[in-house]
Amino acid sequence: MQFLYPGFLWGLLAIGVPVAIHLLQLRRPQRVLFTNTGFIREVELTTMQRRRLQELLVLLLRVLGVVFLVLLFAQPFMPASRTAGQSNAVNVLIDASASMQAQGETQKPLLQAALDQAAALGKSYGGAAHFRLLGQPGGILTQPAYLTKVPGIQASGQQAGWVNAGTWQRGTAGAAQNPLYVFSDFQRSAKSKEAVQELAKGQQVVLVPQVARPAANVYVDSLWLDDAFVRTQVSINLHIRLKNGGSSTIADCPVKVRLGARQVAAFRATLAAGQATTTVVQVQLPDKQLALGQVVTGDSPVVFDNTYYFTLQPTAAIQVVEVGAEPVARQAYQAEALFSYSFARPQEVNYGKLAQANLVLLHEVATPAAALEQALLAVVRRGGSVVVVPPGGTTTTLPPRRTTAS
Repeated sequence: MQFLYPGFLWGLLAIGVPVAIHLLQLRRPQRVLFTNTGFIREVELTTMQRRRLQELLVLLLRVLGVVFLVLLFAQPFMPASRTAGQSNAVNVLIDASASMQAQGETQKPLLQAALDQAAALGKSYGGAAHFRLLGQPGGILTQPAYLTKVPGIQASGQQAGWVNAGTWQRGTAGAAQNPLYVFSDFQRSAKSKEAVQELAKGQQVVLVPQVARPAANVYVDSLWLDDAFVRTQVSINLHIRLKNGGSSTIADCPVKVRLGARQVAAFRATLAAGQATTTVVQVQLPDKQLALGQVVTGDSPVVFDNTYYFTLQPTAAIQVVEVGAEPVARQAYQAEALFSYSFARPQEVNYGKLAQANLVLLHEVATPAAALEQALLAVVRRGGSVVVVPPGGTTTTLPPRRTTAS
């Protein structure tokens, strides 16, 4: 048992007051009036014993009253039991996630403000204290080592932030019984609810919130094209949707579009808090290679989401084979570089090209050969398309075995 205010235990000396009163009452002579000596023995046997018992009970009640009054002010308590393997190190978690790069109300980054407060905490505990930086290597640190290591913590996009505080504390031997200080901006995430419940299991948790000043944060919400086919050496409309996820307006935010090492477009955007806007830029792909693109926004102080990565894969040539008496579709397809057009008469079909075709035009062929029928079925089975244009003035009915292809 320990006492919160052990100085009040000196009040137990007041027990001597009722004891002294009791002793003084014993020394006081008492006069007993009687008319007959026959009552003397009865007085000695009954009255004196009852009086002594009453005096002892009164003395006991007075002593207990003083003891309880002293204990009331001393406030005794039973300390939590600790095993030999547990330490008295203070747990400190400093959120070094990317969101801590935002500017605080003191014109300093939130991480720097958290580091200053964590250092002040270390100084307030005294030179004999030990500390444990959760999420950082090093284990238990003395006060000088703690004050040396804290300023070296840097922001990292790989750290999960404060949501792992309870997990780190319980995963460290002896840490769950010690106080935990969390310095963070407490960004919401999918694990925020579970993190709060995990922290509530600890004995003593002190949350030190870091409040950022209102700032703008422009990021790329989405990106898309007008056409499903990406062509080379042709202007492509690239739609870029920007959104301001911050709490203040940003004016003339620079935005750059890059393909590989080249900058292909640039513009500026003005967005109010929570506003979204869409801008269309034109880009060209020089060759058939996969293009690695970036959309870079120039806002600050939140910079971890300033780069949006995307890729553009040029569409492979669509193989079109026309089978008929005359090349009717040649003019339509040869003018477009996206298509690779070839023509063959029914008696001169190149079945090798037909096996690679994405689209087959069967133009006014009344009676296809058996080999051509099988080749067309193979095109349909592998996902190609077959367009049949029957001869004018006649009705061509395909046999059932041709229409069963899927």
